[in-house]
Amino acid sequence: MQAGVLIGTKGDRLFGKVIAETATNVIFQSDIVGRLTVPQSKILDLERNPVADSPPPLTAGLTNASTNVFLWHPPGVGKDGADWVQLKSGEWLRGDIKYIQQKEVEFDSDEIDQQTLKLKDVSQVFTAHRIFTQLPAGSRFMERL
Repeated sequence: MQAGVLIGTKGDRLFGKVIAETATNVIFQSDIVGRLTVPQSKILDLERNPVADSPPPLTAGLTNASTNVFLWHPPGVGKDGADWVQLKSGEWLRGDIKYIQQKEVEFDSDEIDQQTLKLKDVSQVFTAHRIFTQLPAGSRFMERL
């Protein structure tokens, strides 16, 4: 297994490990999203780190230390008509937010299909269109308002 960064054709960015690779698919393990089988046709780039236990190289120097928010944004955020979710790991997912409720984010992406993410694993959400959600009183998101 090799640590690496999987970059999808639409800008999704996942950090994790390449489990297996064939001419048609890559099996990729992300700590937050889990094990995925991604068709090679949906992968723009697969950056590999030869040391399997070392962290992905893209996050160093890209965070604001006071807020622990990653400063880099995919170029399409706010411009491509898609919803974007940034995970606490720094990974970016592009697709459609189905809902945010019950401490979960239901998200559908061309690269990784439909996923249910824990809200505690989400750092930022950028929506293409106005959405409405109810957050519990005392949530860390409410503290920022």
